[in-house]
Amino acid sequence: MSKSKMATVTARVDAETKKEADRILKELGIPMSSAINTFLRAVVRSGGIPFELKIEGAIPPYPYEGKFAGIRNAELSESSMKALKEVEEGEVEPY
Repeated sequence: MSKSKMATVTARVDAETKKEADRILKELGIPMSSAINTFLRAVVRSGGIPFELKIEGAIPPYPYEGKFAGIRNAELSESSMKALKEVEEGEVEPY
């Protein structure tokens, strides 16, 4: 990383979030400013927010794309997805 002038970032955060984040970061041995710098570098590196943003409580799209892709249920397990694929491929008969 090239040396450049430092800038100050001021952000308003609710007190409880700051307190809990500070507790976790102290346990990890990371200063708050280092964590913020790490986040901002990740934003630059990824060209956006470096993690998924989603609406609370929304059902994510079902990851299976076969003929049963219309099924949307966040609670379906990996074994359920495998079973659907086996039915589609004719390996087992649906009951």
